[in-house]
Amino acid sequence: MKKEISLSVVESATRERQSSTPKPWTAEMGIAHNLIFGPDGVACIATIHRDIGDGDSEPDANAAFIVRACNSHGALLEALTDCIETICTYQDRGSRDDRENLNRAETQARAAIAQATGEKD
Repeated sequence: MKKEISLSVVESATRERQSSTPKPWTAEMGIAHNLIFGPDGVACIATIHRDIGDGDSEPDANAAFIVRACNSHGALLEALTDCIETICTYQDRGSRDDRENLNRAETQARAAIAQATGEKD
């Protein structure tokens, strides 16, 4: 039995990508704060403040993580959607263990998509 991916989830993710600041984003690390910029390098999307002289690398890591997560968001959703389609194609074939593994992978992929798009699975 082939399960379909909810079009509303895919359409919602597409609308979200289209309405957010275009990618790629970049981070500029500063002394008092880190700035995250859109592709034009001028529009500041976010500022991550830091205590001057604290030597903490967490603000740098946070800025880099935000940029990587936002820049890869669309590709990850597309890859997971493709994985679900492939899983659904082969789910009814193979051994019971294969089906259980595919069902588990499908459940995890659907949960990740729901979390990334802010929608319920």
